[in-house]
Amino acid sequence: MMDNNFSEKVSALILCGGHAKRLNGIDKGLLQWQGKFLVKIIIDELLKSCSRIMINANHNINRYAQFSYPIISDEITGYAGPLAGIHAGLQQLRTEYLLIVPCDCPFFKIELAHELYTNLINSANKDIAVASHNNQIQPLFLLLNARLLAQLERYLSSGQRKAGDWILSQDPVLVNFSNEQYFININTYEDERKHLN
Repeated sequence: MMDNNFSEKVSALILCGGHAKRLNGIDKGLLQWQGKFLVKIIIDELLKSCSRIMINANHNINRYAQFSYPIISDEITGYAGPLAGIHAGLQQLRTEYLLIVPCDCPFFKIELAHELYTNLINSANKDIAVASHNNQIQPLFLLLNARLLAQLERYLSSGQRKAGDWILSQDPVLVNFSNEQYFININTYEDERKHLN
């Protein structure tokens, strides 16, 4: 059964801050599928349990603002990858936990977030839960405690950028999911044609 505190304790951050180099610079969150922007698909799924939503975006700010959620841009200069977006989200966080979801995975389901939350709160002295599939972590599907901000700042200030390395350094709770569809992401126009038609 889902903990009723989820909606009170968890804020969600949708990562839309990438360069989308494989899509000729088009923001993946602004691609459409069945008449909906990818980012709106994620928003609608999150709203089933989570009303506190932020969007991490570094381009097309006005277009993302149409969804009426706070836009959080990277504060770290230069493109530092998804950890820069997570860092910015943690800086704005007003709840105990931050849920991270990428904008380009249209088959994400809120049940994944519930499982991350349940596993994390039931694991003593753990600050982060990350999804995994076939023994491989999915580093952009994670739930982390607000107190990790200082640790993440130290990691980034040292020049390191790899999200997976940082997550594993935190001794995370690994939550295995057998349904790989959750993690299908849209990286190329070929992916778009294959999955979004």
